[in-house]
Amino acid sequence: MVIRTKLKGFFLLLTTGMILGLFAQIIPDAPVIDFKLPMFGENGYKIWDLQGDEGRYINAGRIDVINLKLRVFSGDESMALDTTIESPKAIMLVRRNRALSNDSIRMLGTHYEIMGTDWIWEGSTRTLNVKKNVRVNFQDTLTDILK
Repeated sequence: MVIRTKLKGFFLLLTTGMILGLFAQIIPDAPVIDFKLPMFGENGYKIWDLQGDEGRYINAGRIDVINLKLRVFSGDESMALDTTIESPKAIMLVRRNRALSNDSIRMLGTHYEIMGTDWIWEGSTRTLNVKKNVRVNFQDTLTDILK
């Protein structure tokens, strides 16, 4: 158990370092094309992975992404896909575990879809704040959700 606890922090540090290291070696004006980057939690399980058609390194904690696709997982051994977030243009703040944009968003969950513009996703709390043009579709009837 002690070894696992020590490994938790190591995996988080290693993953964050690898992500930032990949982008830090790039000249800031040169984008990474068709990329995919995972992020692991302290327990060593994947908490999200980021995909994009293009990623631009801005600084040690910020990546600008064209055609962002962020898949959020359960963060445990089941590795269940929880939600998918898509946006044509977004900023990923890797160290803060946050994504944001003034552009549109589409978030898909098991029984819902959220769309809008001007949004912030907080990965540490798994919350989404959509400020404009919000539309929510539930795939279950409202009576099933309220049970």
